[in-house]
Amino acid sequence: FLLTLFSLMSISILSAEEEVNDYELRLEWLETANVEEDSSAAILKGDLRIKCVMGYALECPGVEEREGLEYTVIEGTGDVVTSDRHDRLLRLAKKYARDYNSYIEQAKNDQKTQ
Repeated sequence: FLLTLFSLMSISILSAEEEVNDYELRLEWLETANVEEDSSAAILKGDLRIKCVMGYALECPGVEEREGLEYTVIEGTGDVVTSDRHDRLLRLAKKYARDYNSYIEQAKNDQKTQ
């Protein structure tokens, strides 16, 4: 009985660790991302969608009014924090989205004045 219980607990712990790693893996690209290059490439392609993050609700950092705007959600964001590293990556995702959206909003404003 104890061996079976231990085996089940081990499987449960391993599954939880794999899930945590998956959240972090989906966000770790942010550690080396260059928001200026990424937003410039999107603008050159005509992709003016803003970046949002999931939390308790959808959040589009730096965007006052998102109604009617096209957006993409940074994959791996959410309202559950699984580790200190995941927390740091979630904060990095918000900063990336805020900076990215600033470049996109500027491009939209430039288009309006031309």
